[in-house]
Amino acid sequence: MQILNSKLMYSPSDIVTFLESEFGSWMDRWWIEVGSKQKTKELAGLGTAVPPEAIRKDEGDDTFQILLEEGLKHEKAFLAKLKKNRKQVVEIEQTKGSGEESLKATIAAMKAGAECIYQARLEDGNLAGWADFLFRLDGNSNLGRHHYEVSDCKLANSTKPYFLLQLCAYAELLERLQGKRPEEIRVVLGTGETKSHRTDRFFFYYRELKQALMEFQKSFDASKPPRPQDSRGYGRWSGLADAILRKIDHLSLVARITRNQIKKLEDAGIRTVAALAESGPDFDRVPRLSDQMFDRLRRQASLQIRSKEQDKPLFEVMPPDTENNRLGLALLPPLSDADVFFDMEGFPLIQGGLEYLFGAACREGGKVVFKDWWAHDAIQEKRAFEEFVDWVHDRWNRNRSLHIYHYAAYEVSALKRLMGKYGSREDKVDELLRNHVFVDLYTVVRQGVLIGTEGYGLKDIESIFREKRAGDVTSAAGSVVAYHRWLASKQGQDWKDSPILEEIRKYNEQDCLSLVDLIGWLKDLQRGNSISWVDPASRVKDQAMAPEAGSPKPWAALAASLLQEIAEGKVSDPERLRLQELLAFLLEFHRREAKPMWWRFFARLAMEDEELVDDPDCLGGLTRTTAQPRAEKRSIAYEYQFDPAQDTKLEAGDDCYFTHDQSLWPHLVTIDREAGRLEIKLGPGKPAPPTRVALIPRESVSAESIQKGIWRYVQAWHAGESGSSALDDLLARRSPRVRGHAGGPLIAAKGDFTAEACDIISRLENSILCVQGPPGTGKTTLAAAAILKLVRAGKRIGVTATGHKTILNVLQAIHRTAQQVGGPAVPLFRAGNVESDKEEPLVKSKAIRLLGSGQPAVDALPEGPCVVGGTAWFFSNEGVQDSFDYLFIDEAGQFSLANVVGTGLCARNLVLVGDQMQLAQPIQGTHPGDSGQSALDYLLQGRATIPPEFGIFLEKTRRMHPDVCRFISDAVYEGRLTTDPATSGHRIVLPSPAGAHVQRETGIVFVPVRHDGNSLGSSEEADVVEQIVRELLGARVQDNAGSPARALTLEDILFVAPFNVQVRELKRRLGPGARVGSVDKFQGQEAHVVVVSMCSSTLEDSPRGADFLLSPNRINVAVSRAKTLAVVVASPALLTARCETVGQMELVNLLCWLKASGTIA
Repeated sequence: MQILNSKLMYSPSDIVTFLESEFGSWMDRWWIEVGSKQKTKELAGLGTAVPPEAIRKDEGDDTFQILLEEGLKHEKAFLAKLKKNRKQVVEIEQTKGSGEESLKATIAAMKAGAECIYQARLEDGNLAGWADFLFRLDGNSNLGRHHYEVSDCKLANSTKPYFLLQLCAYAELLERLQGKRPEEIRVVLGTGETKSHRTDRFFFYYRELKQALMEFQKSFDASKPPRPQDSRGYGRWSGLADAILRKIDHLSLVARITRNQIKKLEDAGIRTVAALAESGPDFDRVPRLSDQMFDRLRRQASLQIRSKEQDKPLFEVMPPDTENNRLGLALLPPLSDADVFFDMEGFPLIQGGLEYLFGAACREGGKVVFKDWWAHDAIQEKRAFEEFVDWVHDRWNRNRSLHIYHYAAYEVSALKRLMGKYGSREDKVDELLRNHVFVDLYTVVRQGVLIGTEGYGLKDIESIFREKRAGDVTSAAGSVVAYHRWLASKQGQDWKDSPILEEIRKYNEQDCLSLVDLIGWLKDLQRGNSISWVDPASRVKDQAMAPEAGSPKPWAALAASLLQEIAEGKVSDPERLRLQELLAFLLEFHRREAKPMWWRFFARLAMEDEELVDDPDCLGGLTRTTAQPRAEKRSIAYEYQFDPAQDTKLEAGDDCYFTHDQSLWPHLVTIDREAGRLEIKLGPGKPAPPTRVALIPRESVSAESIQKGIWRYVQAWHAGESGSSALDDLLARRSPRVRGHAGGPLIAAKGDFTAEACDIISRLENSILCVQGPPGTGKTTLAAAAILKLVRAGKRIGVTATGHKTILNVLQAIHRTAQQVGGPAVPLFRAGNVESDKEEPLVKSKAIRLLGSGQPAVDALPEGPCVVGGTAWFFSNEGVQDSFDYLFIDEAGQFSLANVVGTGLCARNLVLVGDQMQLAQPIQGTHPGDSGQSALDYLLQGRATIPPEFGIFLEKTRRMHPDVCRFISDAVYEGRLTTDPATSGHRIVLPSPAGAHVQRETGIVFVPVRHDGNSLGSSEEADVVEQIVRELLGARVQDNAGSPARALTLEDILFVAPFNVQVRELKRRLGPGARVGSVDKFQGQEAHVVVVSMCSSTLEDSPRGADFLLSPNRINVAVSRAKTLAVVVASPALLTARCETVGQMELVNLLCWLKASGTIA
């Protein structure tokens, strides 16, 4: 930001600053226009005086200058490489002043068609910048038969979000000059690799940020600075922001307080730390904040205030919960001379991150020693991980009293991630986890002690139990910066040869030694307060439910054998090596997939009530009502109440665990979310539960049948046999083998598309075929037609999917198709014991016959042509191997590759029907290589659509109006999705004048609603949704061109929200006639209008993060339910979310793209 010729000019970096902090952006301008000209600094408008000495920018450090110099070297090296390769490079001189001469020189070089332009000056309006390189490409533009794309040199080893923001700015400036937006932007990384990115995957997010910056600066008033507490960061003004927050005594200074809690306290009139500390136990209840949480915050604030005048912070030991004594200091086991004190250093600023230092302190020979394992790339990371795990596991085996102490979840999460990433040391890490060897001292501290500090990090609290540490690196953030400096320094990889690495090592060693001192202090508190250790193993009464229970499985042994052959160099062919490693990983897929469930189970046992309340899979804070227990058959039912605002996925009929005692398995009889009441029952002879309880779900489902199916295939493959040619083709990613097909596109698309597709499927020769069906293209209809043709040709067909309803839906579609076509009835059968199936009309009429489940279903398999629907558990049964000619897998985008291999032995041909761009596979574990992908994701390798020679893409939607489809097609399906001409007749005929929110009759409408602190639900958005409904119910709807318009009713609208709290709120407001639900509920359904409420105020407020809230799959499904109009109601803060990764940036960009599609020109 600078003033040139009396004009305020912005650079791309100013957009990055604004993204980080509105306060920082405002201060940058204030400094240019006001502050730098004042002799005595004065900042007005804050409502409090700020000391003049505080009004200054943060001091820089040597790191910035080092990176600047190294970045320039990298840029010059790339320039030299271009010249060496005989590229014609025009270098633009950076003239002083306005840059006008440099801009003219850049434009002249572009018009002349220079092959490469270095340091190009780009400018439009009040935005300008210097692009490192412009490269000429063929293609028409305002320049003639060529145009330019932009590349920037960056020292980093991977692309960062702010790189792409800068490049998008250059792309927009280029578009102004040449009349064509570059399709790609490129980053030349410090590794020498050039990374290309599609511009439209980031451009809409950039444009939203730029517009927000300009609007923000348009209202600039030097006497009215923004409140720093409203910003997510402070830019180069963090020291000033901190001074202001302390001056106003803002609630954000209270340790462990959340934005949501601050909002609730401020709404109740509590606006400062002092006011919170003085509120006292007699203060009226704070709405939507539990009394227990309010008391903790009040006591925390009081401790912080009273600690200010002390040499060391004050603290209070939290008394044990009489009904749940398993928390806090009760988590501390007896000390052992074999104990290990563990800390890791990670570097997140490269793709996938790098765990570069594993540090551990332990006692040897009567003294504490420090050990370290280093890694500077993926190969070294794997080795360091393995060596550390081997060392600590061996130490534990020699002394089972050993515990591994760490602070916060990072270390254990990293070990879990690494064992999945590399498929290595899984048994050893599992064994340590199952035996509760890891002890998180942060959990002990935050549950067991209140401390008068503003944070509960190790460095925040360690002044209580040890002297202040010294050294250049004193924080985790500092270690990241130091490691970044090391990467640029070219110092040696051994810490003995690198002063920077030596400083990092000292810092890590101090962290480990601090844990030694911390455990000593905590043990003193435990003894002094007569708190006994509660052994975690004693809390899990039924050891049979623990993971890995039982004897070793043969597929685990085979997996280990396959990997051992690779390690010993016995597999030389690259493709066979890839497949052998993949199959080894697939053998262990279900074990890996089950691990997070067990990790969650054990983590929830150590959670406080507030944490369980925030976990949507659980129910926390349950208290017994005065209702008397009642008999429920032979069981006893108990009534409990809970906060109706709590979100939960638990449903009536679910089996659960209590957190206080896992030997009791309560069954959820009824649940009334509106009233906040439920009933649970316990079996005969079980003791009555306490007055306060929490429920966690029972999630364990055995996948042994599927694992055995995978094992049988891999055994045959390893022996040189082909257990299934179709699976061979899938795993090798071969094109389908179709009888009579000479190659090229599978569908000529000259005649009847459905007939051609059915013909191709019928000519499969022991192979696999993918049918990708975007929303509204009729993939189930096509599958039903193909199956009908096959079964009437004498074939035996299996139908499977991830859900029972999906399987039943396909069987119903086959029955309908058979009735429409005419001819004999199709023998339809259903394997599985699903109670709801018995009420299905086709089951009652015997059109679909039930086979039962398990071995009885296998034994009851009919002879001859038939269609059998069942889950992967049925089709992986050895008794049905080779029983079918075709297995159709519906919703294959949600069906794991492992499950396809497990079921694939049942049929000669496999047909994958689905769309990986809609609801994705629900994956939980971390899986190495490609083993965790869905079948479609594996086959397509990141492509959004299947190539014509590789499968069948259903390219015509019969649902969406072109104005809706355009966004879905461009943003999701590479522009390949088209519309049936009839959809152009869809129209919402609005009254005149139109309402305030809906002013389009077709397409997409984005309705911004400002709110703050909302996570699972937004009353503000619900208010607007009600207004939208009133507007729409005054409209008329036209189904087809030429047809008379009819009154639009509530039945013509679908209401979609990501969280159940908002679903319930909308149901309450809109009444029983409204169709309200989550995306998952409405997949496959449609309506003329879809109204989507996004709920969360910001990405930080979203409890499941950007990956869930802004999932492209979920947005695709939600918007594509609309035949005519999609209305998206959302907080505008989501559009300018602070993105930490390139992946997050793509997610937010999609929402920005959606908004741009709904902007009326």
